[in-house]
Amino acid sequence: MSNKIHSIRDMDGKHKVMPCIVEGALAVLPRGFVAASCAMILAATMPQASLPVFAVGNVTTPRTDSKNAYVVSSVSSHPTTDSEERTPSGAGSVVHDSILNQILDGQENPGGINGEIGTSLGSSAATSQSVPEPPRHIKEVQERKEREEREQREKEAKVRREKAARDKAKKEAAYQAALEKEEEPLKGKPASTKALHSLATAGGEKKVRVYNTVRTLSDDWTDKLTRASRAFEPSNDDDSHGGSEVGWIMTDLTTGGTIAYNADYVTYSASCIKGPYIICLLENGNQPTNDMYLAGHLSDNDAYMNLRRTYGGDVMKTWLKKAGIDAEKGQRPYTDLSSRDLAKMWSLAYDYILAKNSETDWLNKTFTDSLNSEISKVLGAQYQTYSKAGWITPAATQSEEAKYNVYTNGGIVMSEHPYVVAITSYNDPMIGMQKTEKLLPLIDAAHREIFEN
Repeated sequence: MSNKIHSIRDMDGKHKVMPCIVEGALAVLPRGFVAASCAMILAATMPQASLPVFAVGNVTTPRTDSKNAYVVSSVSSHPTTDSEERTPSGAGSVVHDSILNQILDGQENPGGINGEIGTSLGSSAATSQSVPEPPRHIKEVQERKEREEREQREKEAKVRREKAARDKAKKEAAYQAALEKEEEPLKGKPASTKALHSLATAGGEKKVRVYNTVRTLSDDWTDKLTRASRAFEPSNDDDSHGGSEVGWIMTDLTTGGTIAYNADYVTYSASCIKGPYIICLLENGNQPTNDMYLAGHLSDNDAYMNLRRTYGGDVMKTWLKKAGIDAEKGQRPYTDLSSRDLAKMWSLAYDYILAKNSETDWLNKTFTDSLNSEISKVLGAQYQTYSKAGWITPAATQSEEAKYNVYTNGGIVMSEHPYVVAITSYNDPMIGMQKTEKLLPLIDAAHREIFEN
């Protein structure tokens, strides 16, 4: 028999002790005895104290034996230090007031199934010191606030989406209205009016640009046209005629929308001027002649000079003024011009071609498949075309001047949206024709993309 001391420690850390005689190191205490003893001790020693904590030192997990009694290990009688009280570790743990109440109430299995009292007696300090959950009403307030904030964000996002949809619809409506306005014919005005206005105002930058339309050209087609334009290369080392090799312009005759590259680049006209001159004569009431056919269809120089001697240059000067072109360019049989100038001439010719007069069949025969016209060669299988090409080399004129080394081509393409196109290039004519043959399908495809789709 030996004396051991079981300790009951109050919340203020003071020890209340009760001697107990037990056998060996363990005391087997019947349940009723534990309840009665604890009640008497609390009543006698701590009547005013707050609810105590029942401390057990050097214990293993409590359990119940087959006799329904609690088995409690003995503890030494030395007082527990402050550090031990605040930071239980190893075999020491604290049984909280709720467990003691269960013991005092005589519950058979305090702390849970299998007699486990509260948390595991061997748990670490971190577990025993875990942060408690906030009170339920605080948690509910937080959840409500988060829900309200989420609903507000969703509401604001919905407002933004609806506004974006309205703005998009407005832009689309404005775009469609602009398209319709572009395609409206100008009452009491010639069909060429829009094109001539656009040709007069389009830029002349050495880059592919779209002018005078709300339509846009995709980056893909812009890149393709740029590469094809830059592919024109001088045929010799003489750069005295300027640094650029090609200029071209395309204008939709229905809307006036224009795509251009270096449209103000000027070259010698060569024979491309013959087509506009012949149409100018017909528009002024002259009847078709064999010289007109030979000069227009076969580019016969002698036939053309016969026409110039017969009709002179004044008729051409007057006609060019209507197109907004320097009249002096019509005085001489051949002149210097840009693709913009050539496109203006063919835009003016469009009014006469649309008139469907008695010369319509003659015009078709003369300009549909004219000699060396890449417009006719490349696009003639798809559309009705009216065009005239020009070409010349220094050898042809017994001249060493670099400007006499060009290929030029201008005309009208009667697609779903008819358009005028003109190209002036500083090249050996054969090279110019080859490069133009590759460029024209791209111009036509770009026109379809933005004006017909």
